Amino acid sequence: MVRRISAAALMIVFSLALASCQIVVMPLDGTPSNDDLINTAAAQTVSALGTEIATGRTGTVTVPAIFIKTPTVTLTPRPSPVYTTNPGPGCNRAEFIRDVTIPDGSTILPNSVFTKTWELRNTGTCAWNNTYAIVFANRGNALSGAATTMLMQDGEVKPGETVFASINLRAPGEIGEFESYWNLRAGNGGVFGTGPNGAAPFFAKFRVAEEYSFAEHMCSAEWSSGAGKLPCPGSDGDNRGYVLAWPNPMMEDNQRREGPGFLTMPQPVSGGWIVGRYPPVIVPYNSDFRAVLSCDRSATGCYVHYKITYRVDNGPEELLGEWNEGYEGGVTEAVKDLDMVGGRSTAFYFYLYVTGDPNQGKGLWYFPRVVKN
Repeated sequence: MVRRISAAALMIVFSLALASCQIVVMPLDGTPSNDDLINTAAAQTVSALGTEIATGRTGTVTVPAIFIKTPTVTLTPRPSPVYTTNPGPGCNRAEFIRDVTIPDGSTILPNSVFTKTWELRNTGTCAWNNTYAIVFANRGNALSGAATTMLMQDGEVKPGETVFASINLRAPGEIGEFESYWNLRAGNGGVFGTGPNGAAPFFAKFRVAEEYSFAEHMCSAEWSSGAGKLPCPGSDGDNRGYVLAWPNPMMEDNQRREGPGFLTMPQPVSGGWIVGRYPPVIVPYNSDFRAVLSCDRSATGCYVHYKITYRVDNGPEELLGEWNEGYEGGVTEAVKDLDMVGGRSTAFYFYLYVTGDPNQGKGLWYFPRVVKN
């Protein structure tokens, strides 16, 4: 019996044959592409189906296997980032403004721990933040300073703004002149200092001697009054009270003293007061506290009460001495023995109280110091 093949089946076979009849273009190296392999396999499949339909046989048509080449991908490693000391021209630059504490030439007692503070201005184009640090410049004496001290805890210093840069240091145990040089380090590791090229470190220069001048270290103290914390130096006429450097003062007895001193003015209210709390120093054995006390010559209605206390090793506050002073044409020589704190870390607090006209309470401290006998 003759089997009839429908026209629809013949049309399907014919269409598949046309679709599969593509010329295989071989690449120059003679290797067919993935598309060529797929087209060839499709043509072979259509041919097999056509034969089945034409002969009237049914069964399983074997489809030839298709082997597709997987291209080889070569990964090029990304180079590690390279940081430069200057991310851009003039990014990190600083300008020295002033010594806030321990001015050059200050005297420090042997083995004393102190905080050195510089005021610096950002003269670069990049803002400073808490990734910036103070680092030793490998010049002079490191003075037991930390390898890295954060420039600030939070916030930022924008170009043109200033910041107080502070580090804790310890004076050597021997007598002499000392220098210590420091730089800033950016968050990317770039080290820079002051000057037009950012190459000059900022520094501390001082002498270690068996004498300590509280006037020289006036702004190492924290000053306050009944109105709260005060700036150092202050401003004449500040109604919160103030402290001012007063070198070579003309005192109440009309005698000029050559040397360092400072003037304190309590908050001008009844019972007003002011206090300066100094950081601890190591007091040499066989030492005295000495100072000359006087009302300011311009404060003819001055009546004040001086008091000095001390704390040993962060212990309780104890009285060292107190003195009354009024404008009567004389001065007070204040001398106190310090044998009880010899060799120990001692903090001194300087108080002045108004006992007369609140607007006339200007008290002078001439050359207050710890001196070895």
